[in-house]
Amino acid sequence: MRAILLGTQKAGKVVSEIRKKHHQKTRRKWDFLKETTGKQSTPTYLNEHAVEMAFDATEAAKEAESNTVREVYFSCGVIITDPDTREADAKAEMVRSLFSHHRFNARVEQFNTVEAWRGFLQGDGYSNRRKPVVSSMNLSDLTPMRTTWTGDLYNPNPMYPPKTPPLFYATTDGLTPFRFHLHDSDVGHGLGLGPVGAGKSTLASYIIAQSSRSRICRYSHSIRGSALSF
Repeated sequence: MRAILLGTQKAGKVVSEIRKKHHQKTRRKWDFLKETTGKQSTPTYLNEHAVEMAFDATEAAKEAESNTVREVYFSCGVIITDPDTREADAKAEMVRSLFSHHRFNARVEQFNTVEAWRGFLQGDGYSNRRKPVVSSMNLSDLTPMRTTWTGDLYNPNPMYPPKTPPLFYATTDGLTPFRFHLHDSDVGHGLGLGPVGAGKSTLASYIIAQSSRSRICRYSHSIRGSALSF
């Protein structure tokens, strides 16, 4: 996601243009031409959607003028990576269909791919500038306010030396790094469940190999070699 903040005067001009565009769609051209001649038109057709959008633009203009909220140019995109071109295209189409299912307009970039990718690099505010205008309130609703927990930076056991690093680093969904600890304060219990061959003994052996500062109190036959090595 990228949001480019607009100044108060710039936001007022942009919102006024949007309001004018929707206002022109509320009635047919003939009705507007009739009003220019000084006659009062009595249109039998009103574009209700355009009327609502013009009203929303009027409210947005009030908020922007009073500095209650800020208006921004908002861009949203999903970057798909895969060594296989076909797999990448399939993933991109799946993401596009999910957006469309939730009634968000989305498309897969073709000729503008590099420019679109550069537009989401940190510090690049010029490449692929999209100009849908939203308020900072809408932006707060769209911005994810939580992230995957990555674990404690250091081991929480007070009996360990200060700044003891985690046992090991793992990856979660989206390749987010995770710092693995067995301890919650001075308690280091754990439970691993899974079918035969899922890797429970391999995980336990790996934890033991990383826990050179811990004592082995009890072990099973499957990890006897790792335990006795200490």
